[in-house]
Amino acid sequence: MRHTDRERILETWLQAVQTGGSKPRSAQALQRWGRELLDGVERALRGERDAVRAFVRSDLQRTTSGAPAADRLELLLAFRGAVLSVLSDLTAEETAALSGEFDRAAMDIVSWHDAARRIPEREGTVPEPARAPDDTTLKDWATDLFNESYFRIVLPIEVRRSVRYGRPLCLALLKVDNYEELASQHGPQGAEAAVEQVAQVLKESTRSVDAKCRLAADRIAVLLPETDGASGMLVVERLREDLAARAEMHQGGLAPQISAGVAACPEHADEPGPLLQKAEQALALAEQMGGDVAIVSS
Repeated sequence: MRHTDRERILETWLQAVQTGGSKPRSAQALQRWGRELLDGVERALRGERDAVRAFVRSDLQRTTSGAPAADRLELLLAFRGAVLSVLSDLTAEETAALSGEFDRAAMDIVSWHDAARRIPEREGTVPEPARAPDDTTLKDWATDLFNESYFRIVLPIEVRRSVRYGRPLCLALLKVDNYEELASQHGPQGAEAAVEQVAQVLKESTRSVDAKCRLAADRIAVLLPETDGASGMLVVERLREDLAARAEMHQGGLAPQISAGVAACPEHADEPGPLLQKAEQALALAEQMGGDVAIVSS
């Protein structure tokens, strides 16, 4: 990585963090944290697996309280955005590998945060981060999307970032309308295969910074940073078009049909609960209309 790229990444990240009035660290501490994380990013780009995660785990071990974990995840997500923005000439494979590095590091932070909330710790001890990405219980094994536990922690963090930094955030709730029908016709495995197809198309049609979470057997949530309601609808409609195109190519196969409810922060709500409720109401309206449609909140 060129020196100029390093400086641009730090500048982009620090500007976003400081504009939002970041509370957890001083400017000097942020600079040090960012430069250490950049070292991990450089090692990851050279092919060293879990280099970013190694830094995050070390950072977690240096704290004595679970309180800053949400702030740390917020900083990490903002840092990933700055890295991918500045290093726009990475290949698709490099971008995917680097995004995976940040995903595993984020899962460690969320696991640590969740453990700190659930398990009373003796004074002076810290909860252990997850042993390995696959052991975190933060992913749905069938689709490789994040799961509801991850969503419930990340949603308020992303909403807080949106409000603090004055940047839009879109939440899209997707439902496979014909999940039960597919299960009846093709068995549970057939319905699951259809959901896996939705997940695969979703990965291809969204960015690496968009958190994709399976909330239930037939429901998926997508968090789209830097995206307003209208732009979020475009993302959803592109997904629906891609699914329809695949269904035409495989007539008689397992063709999922989806409905969607879209809401944006701060456009429709500026708190996690109300934002989720707005998206759920839009999805319910889409279902009432017979499904196979996307509705944006009013």
